[in-house]
Amino acid sequence: SYGLACAATGGAVAGADTLVIRRAADGPPATLDPQRIHVQSTRTQATLFVPQSGCTSPASVSCLPAGYSPTTSQSRLLLVRAYYVSPTATQHAGLPALRRKSLGNVNSASVGGAMNDEEIVAGVEDMQVRFGVDTDGDANLDAYVEPGSLPAAARIVAATIWLRLRAEDPEPGHVDGAHYRYGGMASDWVPGDAYRRIVVSRTVQLRNAQP
Repeated sequence: SYGLACAATGGAVAGADTLVIRRAADGPPATLDPQRIHVQSTRTQATLFVPQSGCTSPASVSCLPAGYSPTTSQSRLLLVRAYYVSPTATQHAGLPALRRKSLGNVNSASVGGAMNDEEIVAGVEDMQVRFGVDTDGDANLDAYVEPGSLPAAARIVAATIWLRLRAEDPEPGHVDGAHYRYGGMASDWVPGDAYRRIVVSRTVQLRNAQP
């Protein structure tokens, strides 16, 4: 469910999942930003840090976390993005939409900790997520589980995401009597209305996820 401290635009659809993705930016910044969280990483370890005020050079060892060298590690901005389903689209009241809140944008100036909110796709009325986990430490997927039911010490190695999309307007004479059941849904959902729908899904391998 939607549990972020910042309010959802238009509210959040009950029962739809919220997906928060935290990752390092694709490339190193030209300068460090004291208003942003950074990742300093080598090939084997990484540390989150906020640069000291006035310390903006990623090539200066004094600006980096203790134990890191600019010759053997790199700096990246930390990007945080949360995806959720809103019950109303920006240009169409009553049409649901997939929205994204972002903490920081690699292509923008410092946002000082503010969360940006933008509409991604109108017509998305549900999002469900399940995680594929490795439970025995062999780096292979052993089972799919709900996000709130991870086995102890399990490592997430994949994520499957379902989106249910609805037409913008009802179609006269059409009745959607399909039985929708995907993700962690406990029972079938039959809308019985005049909107056409489609369910799409994608499984993503998480190559460097940590327990």
